[in-house]
Order: sequence, then structure tokens, then C-alpha cells
Amino acid sequence: MGIYKRISLLDVILLFLTLDTVSFGTPLGYLSLSYIGTLIFLLFLIKEASGKINFKGIYNYSLILIPIWFSFISTFTGTSILGNLSRVIIYCATALFLPYSKITIDNFASSIKKVILFHFTFLIFDLFFEVPWGWEGSQFVLFGGYNYSARPSGLLGEPSFYGIMVNSLYLILIILNRSKNIYGLLVVFSTAMSASVSGTFVATFLFIYDFFKNYKNDLLKILFLKSIKKRFLTLILTLIIFTIPIVIFLSNHEFSQRIANPFQDGSIIGRTLGSYFYFERTVKESPVFGYGFGSISELKYDKKNPDTFIDFLDNGQLVHVPIGSCNVIVAITVMGGLVALYLYLQYVFTGIGFNNKLYLYLLILFCTGKVFYSILFLIPAFQKYYKINNNQLNR
Repeated sequence: MGIYKRISLLDVILLFLTLDTVSFGTPLGYLSLSYIGTLIFLLFLIKEASGKINFKGIYNYSLILIPIWFSFISTFTGTSILGNLSRVIIYCATALFLPYSKITIDNFASSIKKVILFHFTFLIFDLFFEVPWGWEGSQFVLFGGYNYSARPSGLLGEPSFYGIMVNSLYLILIILNRSKNIYGLLVVFSTAMSASVSGTFVATFLFIYDFFKNYKNDLLKILFLKSIKKRFLTLILTLIIFTIPIVIFLSNHEFSQRIANPFQDGSIIGRTLGSYFYFERTVKESPVFGYGFGSISELKYDKKNPDTFIDFLDNGQLVHVPIGSCNVIVAITVMGGLVALYLYLQYVFTGIGFNNKLYLYLLILFCTGKVFYSILFLIPAFQKYYKINNNQLNR
């Protein structure tokens, strides 16, 4: 009974970690469920890891120094400090204790799979209904014909946020070596239904990596014209069945137009060229300290403000580029300068290591500017946790 209660609590906690866009007002301002869930998770981990944690090592030092650095620069720069600083402290502390948790790998994986199914269900519901938590009210639209310009996002408020969240969960399953094809297909299918370009691209890349990792021997047999298992053929047919409706959906959606004309899409070009211009500006103006929390660290595009965009000619055509901190590398540099970037990358590299999973993680990081989104920030900690657990099992 005790194990059942623990798993049930873990399910809820990990679900809360993903709900960064769900918040409620308090006298101190708005609190997201992700913030609350991470605080509960931290207290849970402190209890579980009591007496085992080792504070030595570059991984731990970087996590200790990140909040110290932001506390220091917040004394003289930034305009939105209290909530952001407390978030950094809580998330870094959680990443510090997570690797030493006594929660089993199977329990973590089981809870993550349930969270993926939960979000998948709401995404599909959002696909066919005008949901009550959306902007347009509640209205059943299925019989009136599906509006292919609509972009469902489940409980995440924006399709790209959904992609970041569900791809982060999928990568954790890959890291824990507990991924299954059905969950990979659900992630690809749901991100495609949300029509998020970055989300669909990353989900597809993660699935291809996971598929080749799990079935490289079967693929080699096909290459050398050897007999293969019937189970593998069934999987290939399932992939084809899933792929056909996805391709049909995306080809009839603005998704295909955005891919065909990337320089005409403010979102895509802002995340690429716009991020580069913002990084360049930060390094020139405030390379050591950045701009702090708030202030101009979250530059909002305004067509009347020339500081928020750059125009240049591409093959004789004027390209309008919104400047914004739309990926993690740029965002953390803008908030805390090159020192914060160095400490953050130190945490990432020592947590994940220099392997294929590092490249998968960096791929997700370049799709968002939310550095301290709990489930995304904790991915290197899950890799560190897996290393420690594997070492203990092999003794």
C-alpha cells in the first residue's frame, strides 16, 4: 500500500512540474503549478535522499553557484527579481538532490508515461473542441467541420510549449532507458496535431534516434537481406499507418506553408536570426552580468520600436526579423551574462556528458527561451540520477 501511495504522489508531482502555464493569483503574485510542484518535489527528494548526497564535484558546484550568481547580480540589475530568483533557487536545489533519490527508475518511468498519456488526451480533446480554458470559449465544432487553422495546445496555452513539454518527457524516458515505441508515436502524433514546427521536428528526431537505438540489429538484417522478426514488420506497418494521417494533416495546414517560407514566418526567423542578434547585443553591451531578471531581458517585439527588430535584404527581398531571446542559450546569457551561461553549460555537460543525449537535449534547448522550465531544466539531473543508479546496480 505504501508503494502505491508513493507512485500516486509521484504521478501528481511530475504532472504539476509540466504545468508551467497553469497558474493562480496569490497576494505575492501569480504562482504556476510547475513552481509549486517543483517545491513539493524538492521536499520529497530531500526526505528520500537524506544522508546520501555528496556536495563535491563540478556538477554540484555549478548548481550551487548559479543561484549565488543571480542573487549577486540581482542587487544591482533587473526589475522582476523575487519570484524569478526563488524559482532559480528551487530548481537548482531540486537538480542537486534528484540524482541521489531512492525512487526507482521504473517508478519514475511509469509516472512519466502516465503524464504523457494525460497531456495527449487533453491535446486530442482540444483538437476537436473549443475548450473552456482557451481564448474562444466552449463550443463543439466537430460537426461544423474542423478548422485546420486552429492549433490545439492541450493545457499548455501555446502549441510550441506543448512540444517542449512532451519532448522533454520523451527524452527523459530515453535517458532512463525505458522508452517504448507507442509513447514515441504518441509524442510525434500529438506534436504534429498541434502543428508546432519545432515540436514536430524535435519529436520526429527523438523518435528516429530511439527507433534506431532499439532496432539497429533488425535494420542491419534488412540491409543484408536476412530474415527479420514478424514483430518488427508489424512495427513498420504501424509506423506507416501513423505517418499517413500526420502527413495529410500537415500538408493541409499552415504548417507546410511555414516550412516552405521560413523567412516569411516571424516565429521561425525570430528564434534563429532574432536570437543571434539579441545574443550579439548582450555580449557587446553587458557581457559579464547580462540585464538581470525582468528589465529588458524579455524583449517584446513592437513594430514601432526599432530596437526590437532588424530589417535586411535577402536576394533583393526585405526580411523583417523580430529580436527575441527565443532559445535557452541566448536567454540565460541575457539574464545573467556569460558567467551564468558558463555555469549553466557546466551543469548540462557534467550532468549529461558528451554523448548523443547531449545533442538531443541541446536540440530542445534551441526551441525555447524558458531556461527555468522545471521538467526541461531537470533533464541533466535525470541523466546524473541514471548514472548513479546504474553504478550501484553494477556493483
